[in-house]
Parts: sequence; C-alpha cells; structure tokens
Amino acid sequence: MDFTCLYQIQVRGLLSPTILDNFGELNLYALSNGDTLMLGALPDEAALHDILNLLRNIGLSLIKVERLDTIEPIHTVS
Repeated sequence: MDFTCLYQIQVRGLLSPTILDNFGELNLYALSNGDTLMLGALPDEAALHDILNLLRNIGLSLIKVERLDTIEPIHTVS
C-alpha cells in the first residue's frame, strides 16, 4: 500500500505565475512577509526532492520543510 505525505514548504520570496506550473498539485500562498508557502500532498520523498531541487535551481532560499501528516489512500472494494 502506498502512502502520501502532506508537506508544507516555505521559501523566501514570491514565485512568479510562470513558475507555478512546475509545482504540480502543491498550493502556493503569498505570505504577508514576502515569502511563499507551498502546501500539498506528495507521493514520496523522491517527489519532495524534485521540488527542493527545482527551488534550488531557480535560486529561492529554503526556510522550512515540514511533513504535516501521512495520508492513506482510499481503496474501493470491487
């Protein structure tokens, strides 16, 4: 059974609308202090590392990464 983790990632600075598509299902929020908060479910740690590498490649400073919860997918009975 696969598990999905809910992550909260905070970076310094605001992301431009042209970059938003690179973050898939993560919701992005502009914070009042000028930082960006990213929140959403990622399927595994490899997906998390992909996001972190992308942030590094576009030059954003990482402030915080926090795993909030683990979500067990719902399986339907056939």
